[in-house]
Amino acid sequence: MPDHPRQQTAYDQFNFEIPEQFPSEGISARAAKAIVNSETWTDANPMLNLSSFVTTFCEPEAKDIHDASMFRNFADPDMYPHTKETEFQCIKWLHNLWNGPKQAEPYGAATIGSSEACMLAGLAHKWTGKSLCATSTLSRALCL
Repeated sequence: MPDHPRQQTAYDQFNFEIPEQFPSEGISARAAKAIVNSETWTDANPMLNLSSFVTTFCEPEAKDIHDASMFRNFADPDMYPHTKETEFQCIKWLHNLWNGPKQAEPYGAATIGSSEACMLAGLAHKWTGKSLCATSTLSRALCL
């Protein structure tokens, strides 16, 4: 970018490499969006994601829900009590999906990414299974 703001054209903010260090001056939100989209367009295209086991396609309705909810502070359940209730409902669904004990009260934590959520649920299931096998008369083959 030119050193002097009065020498800049309307397009100068769109024509520079992403710097190695945090920039000392800001750019417009529109230019920042264009640069990020330009840098990540192959990563963010679901049709080009052939190397992952995860489907990255998102229905438009799910994106609309995300867009409407992205400003919520998920760390502050007092301000967003319904969000906390929805979170607990999801925890109960995961408890049932992963065959949690019927008599147990589901417990867990929210995560932002689905991969993290599945890994945490899998680890919880693994450790629950290990403790169940250690204290039950189930055959060793069933516990493995």
